[in-house]
Amino acid sequence: MPNRPSVQEQFRYDHLTWSEINEAAALKKMVLLPIGAIQQHGPHLPVDTDEKIVTALALAAAERRRKRVLVAPTLPYAYNLESMDFPGTVSVAARTFMDLCVAVVKGFAYHGFDHILLLNGFGPNDNLVELVGRQINLETQALCGSVTWTSLLTVNAGFNATWRESTFPGASHADELETSLYLALDEAGVDMARAEDYTPTFQPSNTAASFVYEDHFGGGSIYLPGWVSARSPNGVMGQPTKASAEKGRRIFEEATNNLAAVLDEFYERPKRPSVDHHTVPTLGPLPLEVS
Repeated sequence: MPNRPSVQEQFRYDHLTWSEINEAAALKKMVLLPIGAIQQHGPHLPVDTDEKIVTALALAAAERRRKRVLVAPTLPYAYNLESMDFPGTVSVAARTFMDLCVAVVKGFAYHGFDHILLLNGFGPNDNLVELVGRQINLETQALCGSVTWTSLLTVNAGFNATWRESTFPGASHADELETSLYLALDEAGVDMARAEDYTPTFQPSNTAASFVYEDHFGGGSIYLPGWVSARSPNGVMGQPTKASAEKGRRIFEEATNNLAAVLDEFYERPKRPSVDHHTVPTLGPLPLEVS
């Protein structure tokens, strides 16, 4: 029988026993929590696209940092009400989503893990995930940061130009990027025969708009979210027909390399304690005390 990995070598949180969790916390391992979504991704991609991508990236980066990182089970559900006009999407309320994330992360902190990084797989929720980290840092002694995975492709300024053929802006969902990654991870899971390009008509090139547009890698000064069905007839925003598995492999390698570097930096970052400047005794706990 193969030898079971030691706690030091194991990078899966859910593969440890409770006594090994004690050991992992004592070793000062950090927890990486992937956060996905179950939602439509056009006629060609499965509804697990966000979950699959973010989970694969987390595991690949953590495998390179076994002695420092534990990947927690992915949270698959998120606030993505805007896609509910398309069958298959599952959305939870924004407050419910945040409360769940906070409860899960506080669980890690309770067991002694003082560095937790949230890896967000659904860009429109980055503000909610950031608020989760903010709440953890103010209500516990743990340090919680967050990163939306697409930002990992902007670390090296010239990288996206090496693979991207789709026009900018306009690629933000079920597009060249996400389709290429899914092809690299599970080519049989993609129905490329049904891939259809669609660029939303509110883009600057179509309407001369200067401030309302969006893309994985940039947007106008005005953020104007809304129903996907009002912006796209098929749930696609971009050009998935330009995708390829070869592009996906290069994108995945770049994102994994940069996520590993993010893990290194976050691991070394100390928690900065607050300083109470009151000269008169306070009259009770803070309204948002640790629950």
